[in-house]
Amino acid sequence: MEEEQEKLQSSNRPRLKLYKILLISLGILIVFGFAVYGTAQATSSSKFCNSCHEMNPEAETWKVSSHSQVACKECHIQPGIINEAKAKINGLDQVYQKVTDSYTAPIKIKDPIPNSVCEKCHNMKNKTQEQTVDGIVIIPHEKHLEKGVLCVQCHYNVVHGGISEGKETSKTTYGKWNSAQAKQVVYNDSFIRPKMDDCIKCHKVRKVSTSCDTCHVTGIK
Repeated sequence: MEEEQEKLQSSNRPRLKLYKILLISLGILIVFGFAVYGTAQATSSSKFCNSCHEMNPEAETWKVSSHSQVACKECHIQPGIINEAKAKINGLDQVYQKVTDSYTAPIKIKDPIPNSVCEKCHNMKNKTQEQTVDGIVIIPHEKHLEKGVLCVQCHYNVVHGGISEGKETSKTTYGKWNSAQAKQVVYNDSFIRPKMDDCIKCHKVRKVSTSCDTCHVTGIK
Protein backbone atom coordinates (compact mmCIF):
# COMPACT_ATOMS: atom_id res chain seq x y z
CA MET A 1 0.00 0.00 0.00
CA GLU A 2 2.76 2.41 0.95
CA GLU A 3 4.60 1.63 -2.27
CA GLU A 4 1.48 2.40 -4.31
CA GLN A 5 1.02 5.74 -2.53
CA GLU A 6 4.65 6.65 -3.16
CA LYS A 7 4.27 5.78 -6.83
CA LEU A 8 1.08 7.86 -7.03
CA GLN A 9 2.75 10.83 -5.37
CA SER A 10 5.77 10.49 -7.66
CA SER A 11 3.58 10.46 -10.72
CA ASN A 12 1.70 13.56 -9.51
CA ARG A 13 4.80 15.63 -8.71
CA PRO A 14 5.51 16.71 -12.33
CA ARG A 15 1.87 17.64 -12.75
CA LEU A 16 1.82 19.68 -9.52
CA LYS A 17 5.06 21.35 -10.53
CA LEU A 18 3.53 22.25 -13.90
CA TYR A 19 0.44 23.66 -12.17
CA LYS A 20 2.63 25.80 -9.92
CA ILE A 21 4.56 27.11 -12.91
CA LEU A 22 1.33 27.90 -14.74
CA LEU A 23 -0.15 29.69 -11.73
CA ILE A 24 3.02 31.73 -11.19
CA SER A 25 3.17 32.59 -14.90
CA LEU A 26 -0.49 33.60 -14.88
CA GLY A 27 0.12 35.79 -11.85
CA ILE A 28 3.08 37.46 -13.54
CA LEU A 29 1.03 38.05 -16.69
CA ILE A 30 -1.81 39.59 -14.69
CA VAL A 31 0.55 41.91 -12.81
CA PHE A 32 2.34 42.81 -16.05
CA GLY A 33 -0.99 43.44 -17.77
CA PHE A 34 -2.15 45.80 -15.04
CA ALA A 35 1.22 47.58 -15.14
CA VAL A 36 1.03 48.02 -18.91
CA TYR A 37 -2.60 49.16 -18.72
CA GLY A 38 -1.82 51.61 -15.93
CA THR A 39 1.16 53.00 -17.82
CA ALA A 40 -0.87 53.33 -21.01
CA GLN A 41 -3.64 55.16 -19.16
CA ALA A 42 -1.20 57.48 -17.41
CA THR A 43 0.74 58.34 -20.56
CA SER A 44 -2.50 59.00 -22.45
CA SER A 45 -3.71 61.61 -19.99
CA SER A 46 -3.65 65.32 -20.74
CA LYS A 47 -1.73 65.84 -17.51
CA PHE A 48 1.08 63.65 -18.84
CA CYS A 49 1.12 65.54 -22.16
CA ASN A 50 1.38 68.80 -20.27
CA SER A 51 4.26 67.58 -18.10
CA CYS A 52 6.88 68.32 -20.77
CA HIS A 53 8.49 71.75 -20.72
CA GLU A 54 8.38 71.87 -24.53
CA MET A 55 4.59 71.43 -24.55
CA ASN A 56 3.93 74.34 -22.19
CA PRO A 57 2.67 76.77 -24.91
CA GLU A 58 0.31 74.13 -26.32
CA ALA A 59 -0.87 73.20 -22.82
CA GLU A 60 -1.59 76.79 -21.79
CA THR A 61 -3.48 77.64 -24.99
CA TRP A 62 -5.49 74.41 -24.75
CA LYS A 63 -6.49 75.18 -21.14
CA VAL A 64 -8.09 78.51 -22.10
CA SER A 65 -9.55 77.37 -25.44
CA SER A 66 -13.07 76.25 -26.30
CA HIS A 67 -11.74 72.67 -26.28
CA SER A 68 -10.34 72.75 -22.74
CA GLN A 69 -12.71 69.96 -21.66
CA VAL A 70 -11.57 67.69 -24.51
CA ALA A 71 -8.62 65.45 -23.61
CA CYS A 72 -5.52 65.71 -25.81
CA LYS A 73 -5.76 62.08 -26.89
CA GLU A 74 -9.31 62.58 -28.21
CA CYS A 75 -7.89 64.65 -31.06
CA HIS A 76 -4.29 63.48 -31.32
CA ILE A 77 -4.69 59.68 -30.97
CA GLN A 78 -6.99 57.81 -33.30
CA PRO A 79 -9.17 55.05 -31.79
CA GLY A 80 -8.00 51.43 -31.92
CA ILE A 81 -5.21 49.32 -30.43
CA ILE A 82 -2.91 49.77 -33.44
CA ASN A 83 -3.18 53.56 -33.28
CA GLU A 84 -2.64 53.49 -29.52
CA ALA A 85 0.52 51.43 -30.06
CA LYS A 86 1.74 53.84 -32.75
CA ALA A 87 1.17 56.73 -30.36
CA LYS A 88 3.26 55.01 -27.66
CA ILE A 89 6.09 54.35 -30.12
CA ASN A 90 5.92 57.96 -31.24
CA GLY A 91 6.04 58.95 -27.58
CA LEU A 92 9.29 57.03 -27.11
CA ASP A 93 10.73 58.86 -30.11
CA GLN A 94 9.70 62.17 -28.55
CA VAL A 95 11.38 61.20 -25.28
CA TYR A 96 14.57 60.42 -27.21
CA GLN A 97 14.41 63.79 -28.97
CA LYS A 98 13.91 65.54 -25.64
CA VAL A 99 16.84 63.76 -23.97
CA THR A 100 19.14 64.40 -26.94
CA ASP A 101 17.77 67.93 -27.49
CA SER A 102 17.20 67.05 -31.15
CA TYR A 103 13.55 68.08 -31.46
CA THR A 104 12.54 70.87 -33.82
CA ALA A 105 10.96 74.11 -32.72
CA PRO A 106 8.23 75.10 -33.02
CA ILE A 107 6.66 71.69 -32.41
CA LYS A 108 4.34 70.45 -35.15
CA ILE A 109 2.25 67.32 -35.47
CA LYS A 110 3.35 64.92 -38.22
CA ASP A 111 -0.08 63.93 -39.52
CA PRO A 112 -3.08 66.26 -39.82
CA ILE A 113 -6.12 65.49 -37.69
CA PRO A 114 -8.74 63.73 -39.87
CA ASN A 115 -12.30 65.01 -40.17
CA SER A 116 -13.63 61.91 -38.40
CA VAL A 117 -12.10 63.20 -35.15
CA CYS A 118 -13.89 66.54 -35.40
CA GLU A 119 -17.13 64.82 -36.38
CA LYS A 120 -17.16 62.88 -33.11
CA CYS A 121 -18.37 66.11 -31.49
CA HIS A 122 -19.41 68.36 -34.38
CA ASN A 123 -22.41 67.34 -36.45
CA MET A 124 -21.42 68.41 -39.96
CA LYS A 125 -24.92 67.68 -41.25
CA ASN A 126 -26.03 70.83 -39.45
CA LYS A 127 -23.30 72.90 -41.07
CA THR A 128 -24.31 72.72 -44.70
CA GLN A 129 -24.54 76.51 -44.97
CA GLU A 130 -23.07 78.23 -41.93
CA GLN A 131 -22.79 81.96 -41.51
CA THR A 132 -19.91 83.48 -39.60
CA VAL A 133 -20.68 85.33 -36.37
CA ASP A 134 -20.17 88.76 -37.89
CA GLY A 135 -22.44 87.92 -40.83
CA ILE A 136 -19.78 88.78 -43.40
CA VAL A 137 -19.08 85.34 -44.84
CA ILE A 138 -21.25 82.34 -45.65
CA ILE A 139 -19.30 79.06 -45.51
CA PRO A 140 -20.74 76.15 -47.55
CA HIS A 141 -19.25 73.33 -45.46
CA GLU A 142 -20.79 70.60 -47.61
CA LYS A 143 -18.82 71.77 -50.67
CA HIS A 144 -15.58 71.73 -48.71
CA LEU A 145 -16.31 68.23 -47.38
CA GLU A 146 -17.16 66.97 -50.87
CA LYS A 147 -13.78 68.18 -52.11
CA GLY A 148 -11.94 66.46 -49.29
CA VAL A 149 -10.92 69.63 -47.46
CA LEU A 150 -9.80 68.83 -43.91
CA CYS A 151 -11.43 70.73 -41.05
CA VAL A 152 -7.99 71.60 -39.69
CA GLN A 153 -6.98 73.24 -42.97
CA CYS A 154 -9.27 76.12 -42.00
CA HIS A 155 -9.58 75.63 -38.24
CA TYR A 156 -5.99 74.69 -37.33
CA ASN A 157 -5.85 77.60 -34.89
CA VAL A 158 -9.01 76.95 -32.84
CA VAL A 159 -7.33 75.21 -29.90
CA HIS A 160 -3.76 76.48 -29.89
CA GLY A 161 -4.22 79.78 -31.69
CA GLY A 162 -1.94 78.68 -34.51
CA ILE A 163 1.10 79.35 -32.32
CA SER A 164 3.13 76.64 -34.02
CA GLU A 165 2.21 77.66 -37.57
CA GLY A 166 2.73 81.31 -36.71
CA LYS A 167 6.08 80.58 -35.07
CA GLU A 168 4.94 82.15 -31.81
CA THR A 169 7.05 79.69 -29.81
CA SER A 170 10.72 78.79 -29.62
CA LYS A 171 13.03 76.82 -27.34
CA THR A 172 13.87 79.97 -25.41
CA THR A 173 10.24 80.96 -24.73
CA TYR A 174 8.59 77.66 -23.75
CA GLY A 175 8.78 78.33 -20.02
CA LYS A 176 7.46 81.89 -20.32
CA TRP A 177 3.99 80.88 -21.45
CA ASN A 178 1.16 81.23 -18.93
CA SER A 179 -2.64 81.56 -19.01
CA ALA A 180 -2.52 85.34 -19.49
CA GLN A 181 -0.29 85.09 -22.56
CA ALA A 182 -2.32 82.16 -23.88
CA LYS A 183 -5.54 84.19 -23.63
CA GLN A 184 -3.98 86.99 -25.67
CA VAL A 185 -3.59 84.47 -28.49
CA VAL A 186 -6.65 82.27 -28.12
CA TYR A 187 -9.05 85.20 -27.54
CA ASN A 188 -7.60 87.22 -30.42
CA ASP A 189 -9.69 86.99 -33.60
CA SER A 190 -6.63 87.64 -35.75
CA PHE A 191 -5.19 84.35 -34.47
CA ILE A 192 -8.37 82.28 -34.23
CA ARG A 193 -10.22 83.08 -37.44
CA PRO A 194 -9.25 81.34 -40.68
CA LYS A 195 -7.07 83.66 -42.72
CA MET A 196 -8.49 84.96 -46.00
CA ASP A 197 -5.06 84.44 -47.55
CA ASP A 198 -5.40 80.72 -46.78
CA CYS A 199 -8.83 80.67 -48.44
CA ILE A 200 -7.52 82.40 -51.55
CA LYS A 201 -4.46 80.13 -51.82
CA CYS A 202 -6.63 77.03 -51.53
CA HIS A 203 -9.15 78.36 -54.07
CA LYS A 204 -6.35 79.06 -56.53
CA VAL A 205 -4.88 75.57 -56.13
CA ARG A 206 -8.30 73.98 -56.61
CA LYS A 207 -9.18 76.42 -59.43
CA VAL A 208 -12.15 77.90 -57.55
CA SER A 209 -13.25 81.50 -58.08
CA THR A 210 -11.56 84.06 -55.82
CA SER A 211 -13.98 86.88 -56.58
CA CYS A 212 -15.40 88.60 -53.48
CA ASP A 213 -18.99 87.50 -54.05
CA THR A 214 -17.92 83.83 -53.95
CA CYS A 215 -17.80 84.02 -50.16
CA HIS A 216 -18.90 87.51 -49.13
CA VAL A 217 -22.47 87.07 -50.27
CA THR A 218 -23.83 89.41 -47.60
CA GLY A 219 -21.43 92.20 -48.47
CA ILE A 220 -18.22 93.30 -46.86
CA LYS A 221 -18.54 95.63 -43.87
